[in-house]
Amino acid sequence: MSASGYKGLLKSLGFQSFLWTQFLGAFNDNVFKIVLSMIAVNLATDGSGGGYVSMVGAVFILPFFIFSGYAGYVSDVFNKRTVLIITKAFEILAVTVGFFAFWSGRIELMLATLFLMAVHSTFFSPAKYGIVPEMLPDSELSRANGLLEMSTFFAIIIGTSAGTIMYSALKDSLPLVGIFLIAVAFLGTMMSFGIPRVPSSGAQKKFSLSPWSEIGQGLKSLLKTKLLLFTVGGITYFWFMGSLLQMDILLLGKEVMGLSDFWVGILITFLAVGIGTGSIVAGRLSGDKVEPGLVPLGSIGMGLFSILLACSSDSYPRTAAAMIMLGFSGGLFIVPLNSLLQQKSGAEEKGRIIATNNFINTGGILLASGVLWIMTEAFAIPADRIILLFGVLTLLATVWMFMALPDFLLRFVFWMLTHTLYKIKIVGQENVPIKGPAMLVSNHMSFVDAFLVGACVQRFIRFMIYEYFYEIKAIKWLLKLMKAVPIADGNKREILKSLAAAREELKADHLVCIFAEGAITRTGNLLPFKKGFERIADGLDVPIIPVHLDRVWGSIFSFKGMRFFWKLPTHFPYPVTVSFGEPLMGASAHEVRQAVMELGSQALGHRRVSEDLLHLRFIKTARKRLFTLCMADSTGKKLSWLKTLAASLALSKWMKRNCKTDTVAIMLPATVAGALANISCLMAGKTSVNLNFTAGKEAVSSALEQCGADALITSRAFINKAGIEEDSRMVFLEDVMKGIGGGQWLFFLLASLTLPAKALSALFCRGKLDPNGLATIIFTSGSTGQPKGVMLSHHNIVSNIEGFQQIFQVSGKDTILGTLPFFHAFGYTATLWFPLLTGFPAVYHPNPMDAKGVGELARTKKATLLIGTPTFYNAYIKKCQPEDFSHLRYAIAGAEKLKSQTASEFRARFHKDLLEGYGCTEMSPAVSVNVHDIEDGSVRQQGRKSGTVGHPIPGVSVKVIDPETGEPLPPGTGGMLLVKGPSLMLGYYKDPEATARVMRDGWYVTGDIASVGEDGFITILDRVSRFSKIGWEMVPHMRIEEALSTVLGCDCAVTSVEDKIRGERIYAFYTRGDLSPNDAWSMLAATGLPRLWLPKRDNIICVDELPAGPTGKLDLRKIKTMALELAGAQGQIPV
Repeated sequence: MSASGYKGLLKSLGFQSFLWTQFLGAFNDNVFKIVLSMIAVNLATDGSGGGYVSMVGAVFILPFFIFSGYAGYVSDVFNKRTVLIITKAFEILAVTVGFFAFWSGRIELMLATLFLMAVHSTFFSPAKYGIVPEMLPDSELSRANGLLEMSTFFAIIIGTSAGTIMYSALKDSLPLVGIFLIAVAFLGTMMSFGIPRVPSSGAQKKFSLSPWSEIGQGLKSLLKTKLLLFTVGGITYFWFMGSLLQMDILLLGKEVMGLSDFWVGILITFLAVGIGTGSIVAGRLSGDKVEPGLVPLGSIGMGLFSILLACSSDSYPRTAAAMIMLGFSGGLFIVPLNSLLQQKSGAEEKGRIIATNNFINTGGILLASGVLWIMTEAFAIPADRIILLFGVLTLLATVWMFMALPDFLLRFVFWMLTHTLYKIKIVGQENVPIKGPAMLVSNHMSFVDAFLVGACVQRFIRFMIYEYFYEIKAIKWLLKLMKAVPIADGNKREILKSLAAAREELKADHLVCIFAEGAITRTGNLLPFKKGFERIADGLDVPIIPVHLDRVWGSIFSFKGMRFFWKLPTHFPYPVTVSFGEPLMGASAHEVRQAVMELGSQALGHRRVSEDLLHLRFIKTARKRLFTLCMADSTGKKLSWLKTLAASLALSKWMKRNCKTDTVAIMLPATVAGALANISCLMAGKTSVNLNFTAGKEAVSSALEQCGADALITSRAFINKAGIEEDSRMVFLEDVMKGIGGGQWLFFLLASLTLPAKALSALFCRGKLDPNGLATIIFTSGSTGQPKGVMLSHHNIVSNIEGFQQIFQVSGKDTILGTLPFFHAFGYTATLWFPLLTGFPAVYHPNPMDAKGVGELARTKKATLLIGTPTFYNAYIKKCQPEDFSHLRYAIAGAEKLKSQTASEFRARFHKDLLEGYGCTEMSPAVSVNVHDIEDGSVRQQGRKSGTVGHPIPGVSVKVIDPETGEPLPPGTGGMLLVKGPSLMLGYYKDPEATARVMRDGWYVTGDIASVGEDGFITILDRVSRFSKIGWEMVPHMRIEEALSTVLGCDCAVTSVEDKIRGERIYAFYTRGDLSPNDAWSMLAATGLPRLWLPKRDNIICVDELPAGPTGKLDLRKIKTMALELAGAQGQIPV
């Protein structure tokens, strides 16, 4: 699809040998032909070379007329490589006769040589074009034909130029030309031995003496297939026009423009340059498929530039330009036609079909010679008028082609739409069968999805379209051409008829595509799949191909910004990835949706370019918003995007000079200073390590030793307030900023103000441009084990943020209130980089439990986004006023289970819904989140479901498996939750063994027990480590916690310790001091939980508070320790 595809082909020595073999043959043909043509023109006695030139053309194509049938037979029956080698050897004989013809000076012998060379070409052509699909897969056909046509016309360029120069220089020593031709033919024969060996076609045919028997059979095959018939017709018209132009341009140059032989020859060179360039571009534009949509584009260009050429004879530069563009259009026209012919011809009659094509082409070329002779000799029409006439004829032929074969019009419309508004990357195209039926099932992102999918598949697809849209007059004609299947809306009987119609299309071996969500997504998420396609495919042996459209969200035809159409595109052309998954047989809606979701995860990897680094994206965003607010905090600091950019560049310069290791440790709270330190770190080419300053001195020292940082960026005011001891590695940000002089500040301000983003990145940013490079190391909280350093790349974090951007409708008018520390993955990704990359301000408050401070900041800064834990929200419910959160649009809760009581109390007090989400540091961190329901007219789409953690964010895939067998479980069944996507960590820092333990075939094993419903919502049931096995039954701690918390109305925690009799023993802790453990146990027992799940009366304990981490998440390790200590004191475990 790109230059890399061409590079791959050209790296093949076998394909190179093939190209050189045919190049040298075409070169020889054109050297001899142009020399002979110039001899013919100069021998004319009446001042017009038309008759002699026509004779040269007729002699060259005569063998194609006589011997094409034999050539097709030989190509089918014998190995095509062997045929190519033998025909190249025959060329040596032909040019040897040419040497004697030049030596004798007799034009009759020269014409005989031309005839022999044409015999060589007649037998060479079917084998040449027929061997291409035998050497290469279908995905390479267009590129291979692009190179084949380019090399052919480069041979024409060089051969024509060389022949012109040779004739001018060696007019009186023509035998030297003959010697040169013999040498080239010998070299071409040697190159033919390097062509890859291919198997014979296996065709078994009887040889017929009749030269036209094979042609007759070929014509019958063509008449059976309309597409092939029109393909051959198009190729024939190309050669008719090419032959006529090649001869007529000689007359145009000599008789109309009064040019010398040299400049006439150069004119033909311009035409060949255009065809060669157009051919290579056609291969590139076609990508991994044959693209018939280029044929009408080339045809229109051929017509228009022929007319321009006819009007340009008074100017050589305009004539040359018109010749190049005419040739370019011809290249666009011929490459897909040749590829179609190769692809659609049967394996055992490919040679016959190509030979039949050559035979018909010969008729076209003969016709061109006759037409030119009649027009010039009988009617004395000037050469420029002839070109004008056939330019108009080409445009009329294009209109006729559209009417006679609407498929080409459809491909043309698809191609124009998708190559002007969109830039499409196609993945997995080989999964769509070239022949036979298949059901394509795609996600639905916009109004142009059908065009995008249709443009990526060479075959014509029958799309299932709601009848309402099918009946829109402006597009109904196009949908009819597409043979779309209208789906009735609401009437069950009519719906069944529509499904039956789609089923009949499959039975007729067509492709059918359905958008299984049933509507364009308004939430940005993958919606539940309807089961209609199951009924369509039921009982039919047809593959189901999952299809995923990526990046379409955000285009003007999507619902981005809560509306269709009325918005400006963010890119032009808009980049889109269309992915086709491996075929599924008899798959359910759930299985196909799972496959589409996984394609979406893979698709994000195709978005990445080298500049997709966090700090480089920040620079681009900042340059667009220089004078608006970027960030502020509760200390009163406030920076515009311009000042944030300048300060970050200045601080990064200091880090480059003074921080020698690849990692830089940062110990700062969620403040402007903390944000600047993190941005600057990446600009300096370093990896940031935000230290958990609440974890204690030992944990901080351990993290510092692991990451190996030689500098710890912090603040003197912060460590004094937090009571943290100074360390020799500490560098105080106050001191660094004071050391940056006024001149430096002014320099970076002016640079940020005046230089474009690319210049700023190139001048001031260090490090490799590698999105997969390490951006940060975040140490896990260790709530269930030892903390581990999670390595996150730029690609990980950018991908997670792009998921946010698709489901949260945010703009520059929004403000996020950041309270989570940057050593927490949600704080780092969601409150630091999400606003910096998206382009809206962030305001920071370092203490999330300071409810009054948070409320005041939210009110004064009009915060619209807030991310916190349920523990934090409980504090806000008690201490914040309703007006504090009046501007809030998104309140997201995560890190621990959101209790229904907390959600209802928050809604009652602030009239806002808490949106529960789920994540883990290893996923950078967001996995899923609830969003608001969307109502758009009569369409209502569910984005939120109580008791769940929402849908997976775009780009993240999830599945539930049996913890014991590893087999996928059906929807709604609880099991081990696995996740994957582009946001999945690089691994644990310096701990490959720990990394291997949590990975399974590319999936991250979360350790959580969950279920995924038919509607795609995820419900977290518990952690594997939070189950106890008692009496052979698995007892979920979370279920006991929820029941106890509900009846007691306070925070609770459940854990277990080893029990030598029952396996494990349950312990429960609660914080309601006015209630005795005995009463608490009685209230828990009354909930109806199984008796086996209940802790003993002695093992339910009241505590003042439950141990928690800095984000409010329960510290399960400390709770376990409390239970162990209690069990030891009770004598229930051995000491």
